[in-house]
Amino acid sequence: MLYKSVLMRWAFAAVILFLGGACSGTEESSSPPVDFDIQESSAPDFSFPNTLHDGPISSDEFETWFGQTIQGMSSYARISQLFVMPFTLDCNQIKTMIPGGITFYGNHVTTYSEVRERALSIQKCARDQGVALPLFIATNHEGGRIYYFDDTVVTHFPSAKKQCDMGAAYVHQVSKAQALELGYLGLNFIYGPVADVLFVSSNVIGDRAFSSDPARTAECVEQAVEGYHLGGVITSLKHFPGHGGTASDTHLGLAQDNVTLADLQAKYLPPFWRGLDLARPSEMVMISHVIFKQIDSEWPASLSSVILGLLKERSAKPFDGVAISDDMSMKAISNYWGASTASLLALMAGMDLLIYQSQLDLQASIDLLVQAVENGWSATVKDANNQAHTLSFTQDQIRERLYDALKRILRAKYLGGLSNYDFLTELENRSPPDWQAHAAIANQGQ
Repeated sequence: MLYKSVLMRWAFAAVILFLGGACSGTEESSSPPVDFDIQESSAPDFSFPNTLHDGPISSDEFETWFGQTIQGMSSYARISQLFVMPFTLDCNQIKTMIPGGITFYGNHVTTYSEVRERALSIQKCARDQGVALPLFIATNHEGGRIYYFDDTVVTHFPSAKKQCDMGAAYVHQVSKAQALELGYLGLNFIYGPVADVLFVSSNVIGDRAFSSDPARTAECVEQAVEGYHLGGVITSLKHFPGHGGTASDTHLGLAQDNVTLADLQAKYLPPFWRGLDLARPSEMVMISHVIFKQIDSEWPASLSSVILGLLKERSAKPFDGVAISDDMSMKAISNYWGASTASLLALMAGMDLLIYQSQLDLQASIDLLVQAVENGWSATVKDANNQAHTLSFTQDQIRERLYDALKRILRAKYLGGLSNYDFLTELENRSPPDWQAHAAIANQGQ
C-alpha cells in the first residue's frame, strides 16, 4: 500500500486513504455500551478572549472542566457527542440518543416564535433528563435563497454575493444582525459563513459565495466571522477545501474537482485561512464531500485524511478546532457507503463532528462506534474507484481518535457558553432584537 496521509498526529489514520466507494450495510449494537478509559493527548491553547464566554479562558481552566465532565459520561454519551441529529419534537429521543447537537432544516422552521419555543424546549429536555451538556442548535441561514422562515419578522438579508458587493463592512453588519436574531431564537450555531470562492457557474454555490476573487472572499469571510461572534453564535467555515470549482451537487451524487494542490493552496484556501487566523477564529470548519482528484483520487474530502491533513496539520497554524462534516446523508456518501461505515471512516480520517439528517442512520453510526470502541474494527471496503481494500483499526486507535474529537467538540461548547445550562435563564428573559433596524440594513442591499 502507498500511504499518503499527512496526519502524522495519528499515524494509524494513513490506511484510511483506501476506504470508500461501495455500499455497506448498517451495523447494530448487540450489547449495551461499556465505559472506556481514554488517554489524554496534548492540550491546545485556550487563552484567547471569547465574546461567548465570560472572559479569557486558561488551558488549566478548560482541562479541569473537561476532565470533570467526561468522567461523569458513559462511553455511549461520549460517542454520541460526535453526532448532530435533525430536529425532533420527542424528548425521549434526546434522552436516549444524547446527541451533540440538533439541526433545524427548512421543514422544521416556520415562525420565529415556534423556533424559539422548540429550541428552548430541546435544551430544557436535555437538562431535565440529566444530559451532561447543552446541545449545539444549528441551522443554515445565509441570506438570499438560503432562508427558511415563512413569516416577516426574521430578517431576510441579501445573498452573500450581494453583501460582499456592498462592502466588507456591510457583511459585518449583516452577520452580527443575523447572529443576534438567531441567538434570540435559541440557536447557538450557524453553518456558515460560506468560504468557497466561486470559480465555475453553479446553482449549488452560486451567489452563496461572497466572490470569485480569493482576496475579496477572504476579506468578507473575516468580517462575517467577526460579526457572527459579536452577535453570539458559533461559526463553521464551509465547504473545505472549497466547493466553488465544481458545478456538481453532492446532495445528488459524487462531485469531482481537478484542481492541483498548488492552485488549491493559492486560490481556494485563503478565505479559510483568514477565518482561522483571526484573534478569535471560527470554531469549526465544515468539510465537503467533493473528490479532489489531483490530491486524493480515492475518496471524498470528508473521508480523506489527506484533505483533513491540509487543515489539521497546516504548517502555518495547525487547526485545533472542530472538523464538522457536511450532511452525511447526502447521496455523495449514502449512495456509496453505508451510514455507519462512513461515520467510522470519517472519524478515523480526522473528522470530529458528524451531521446526519436521518435518525436511523445516526443511531446505526453510534451503535457501530460503540462496538468499535469495545472490539476494534475491520472490514473490506471499496474506494471511489471501486477498488477493494481490507482495513483494520484497533481498539486503542479508535479510542485515541475519539478522545481527540471529543476534546475538540467540548472545547467548542466551552468557548460557546455551553458548558452548563445557566444560559437558559438569560435566554428566556432576553429582549427581542431590533427587528426594524435589521430590516433597514437588509433594505440597503436590495
